[in-house]
Amino acid sequence: SWQPIWTMLFGNHDDRPFIHQNGTANEKAKTSRAKIWDTDRSYQNSVTGQCGIPSNNYVDKDLTGSKHVFGLSNFYIPIYHNDANPKDEAARVYIFDSGGGSIDKRIDSSQIEWFKAISHGSQLPSFAFQHIPTDSFYWQDNICSGMHQDGVATVSSDAGLVDT
Repeated sequence: SWQPIWTMLFGNHDDRPFIHQNGTANEKAKTSRAKIWDTDRSYQNSVTGQCGIPSNNYVDKDLTGSKHVFGLSNFYIPIYHNDANPKDEAARVYIFDSGGGSIDKRIDSSQIEWFKAISHGSQLPSFAFQHIPTDSFYWQDNICSGMHQDGVATVSSDAGLVDT
């Protein structure tokens, strides 16, 4: 029978203290980004970082060892034409960790380098997800807001992601 699969990416509140509507924090964050990552990946149907090449396993061929890539949830998910030929990749979904919470809200140049290295100039149809938008997105009359009617805050830098 069909089993749903999913992935997740980090947002700007995942490992932050809970803030009440009156602006006071009543307790510390109950978990860390690493714990959320490990918990999600422990489920059989999660494809979070289990397909493609997660950035925390990215190795730059010019260096001896792992290259640090900003964030934790940078990976891609290959989409295949059908199950009959699992090497027949039809598209890719790229996931970028846009930070927030305990780390800066940004897309870093190390993520762009990682993306270029794993995409190898691929001509496959692709799309990307990140939680926190870049300045390239336009919000007319600030009609998009959070649960406390706060405006949308963009990443401090997109390191050229939109132009890549």
